[in-house]
Amino acid sequence: MVIGKFLVLAGLVTALAVACVAQDEAKTAAQAELNSGVKAYKTANYEEAIDHFNKAVSLDPEFMLARQYLATSYSQQFSPGVDTPENVVWATNALEQYAEILQRNPSDIHSIKGIAFLKLQLKDFDQAKENYKKAVVLDPSDPSPFIPSALSTGPWRPATLRRKRQSWTRSQKTRCFCRRRARMPEQRRWPT
Repeated sequence: MVIGKFLVLAGLVTALAVACVAQDEAKTAAQAELNSGVKAYKTANYEEAIDHFNKAVSLDPEFMLARQYLATSYSQQFSPGVDTPENVVWATNALEQYAEILQRNPSDIHSIKGIAFLKLQLKDFDQAKENYKKAVVLDPSDPSPFIPSALSTGPWRPATLRRKRQSWTRSQKTRCFCRRRARMPEQRRWPT
């Protein structure tokens, strides 16, 4: 009876040791994939980097640094202002990775800024504004979220500016131009 319990206990210890070794091997392989991805990322070979980061994430789903690099690589493949389906897929993939990071760490400032930037470029101004506000709350000393947040609201939206420009009368445009021309000679004078 005692020998049976000893054998069961020895089997459990052996199984636990094998599981730990396998887990360490997976983490080591994920770290190697991350290192290869970083090398590709630094040489601006983003597609190869994405492959390496995907492998690292599949080997170790809890490896947040690999997810961060993967999301950033997807963002690098995204071209702002280009409305092709492939381009939207890059942005969507980046948004998914950023969301996965935020599920595990809701105060990750880089992911929040990444989502805000992509939402702004995809013309989802309300979501961009909300995420930039979160970034400001998390790090009030960082000035970078203030500019896009201000541009994505109110009279600075591109559509609003377009309407304002179209509503100007010819006399308003002329007056504005004349005022600028009148100021120019004063700016060219040498100080006395």
